[in-house]
Amino acid sequence: MPGPFARTEMLLGAEAMERLSRCRVAVFGVGGVGGYVAEALARSGVGALDLVDSDRVSITNLNRQILALHSTIGQYKVDVAAARVLDINPDCRVTARRVFFLPETQAQFDFSLYDYVVDAIDTVKGKLALIEQAQAAGAPVISSMGAGNKLDPSAFRVADIYQTSVCPLARIMRSECRKRGIRSLKVVYSTELPVRPEPGSALSAQENACPGAPKNTVRRDTPGSSAFVPAAAGLLLASEVVKDLCGKTRYGKHTGSGSGPVTSSNCGQENSIRAERIAYYEKIMDRVIRSAGRDGIPAAEHERIRADLKELEAYYTSPEWQEDYAADEAGLLPEGLKRGVLSQDGIWNLLDRFRDP
Repeated sequence: MPGPFARTEMLLGAEAMERLSRCRVAVFGVGGVGGYVAEALARSGVGALDLVDSDRVSITNLNRQILALHSTIGQYKVDVAAARVLDINPDCRVTARRVFFLPETQAQFDFSLYDYVVDAIDTVKGKLALIEQAQAAGAPVISSMGAGNKLDPSAFRVADIYQTSVCPLARIMRSECRKRGIRSLKVVYSTELPVRPEPGSALSAQENACPGAPKNTVRRDTPGSSAFVPAAAGLLLASEVVKDLCGKTRYGKHTGSGSGPVTSSNCGQENSIRAERIAYYEKIMDRVIRSAGRDGIPAAEHERIRADLKELEAYYTSPEWQEDYAADEAGLLPEGLKRGVLSQDGIWNLLDRFRDP
């Protein structure tokens, strides 16, 4: 008789499923986004889950949180999530932690125990502490950017924090990560412009308060939310975790090294090598853009464009691209060097357009 994860095994393979069963993943925040992360990881066969949140289910969670039912109102979210995970997979080793994660509570966690860390919490201070602790321990981490005041679930993207745009929370995180020398961080963010809530519809700060949360962490403005946007973000986060743990991710691992920013002292003469590499891929990108912009492209040129795009894709999914991007952010590359290739602007659309049929 097939097991509960037989259909997932058809896609990932037996070896990957065995690997997932040995992995321990920590999900910080099990609300609108994090609840779906925990759900998807449980249904993917992850062997151990640490669920961290101090909040209780409230009636205003019913519109979007998978853990929120009339029967669960008033219960701790981590307790509801733990029971749900075990109902899906009784073999999963679940640890429920009723903790509001902040720098003041970070000492309660040993990040070296985790094979992956998911940041689905709301406060910038907590997110930064979580990311720094995970990277210092060598634990891969993925962070959720803003999911409030949005209506388009198709606008979510996976990228490094320094490649993000539009999202107000991502803008703050880019600045704060740069100040702290966080050289790379894999995130899920939305390219949708925030929707302005209808006048007179906002909840008060008191109505939005999380039981057990410090007073200075309560939002002044409560964002609007929908059933489909946080779910899409959570499922995308979970998919990246599963693919990374199985070695099947498209974008490579943006886990960071915890070793601090790229500097002239730790790069030295490697910057000239980086400059040569960037110039090489810049030429390829220019050639692709020129060719792809013409009408009536011959079949032979189609093949050359595909080959060039595959070479660019290999670069973008390699550690070299992350190092080159970090060096550019740190201002270590030669002046006058063309570096448009580092932004990846439009390349993924071209890849989809010219992908092998």
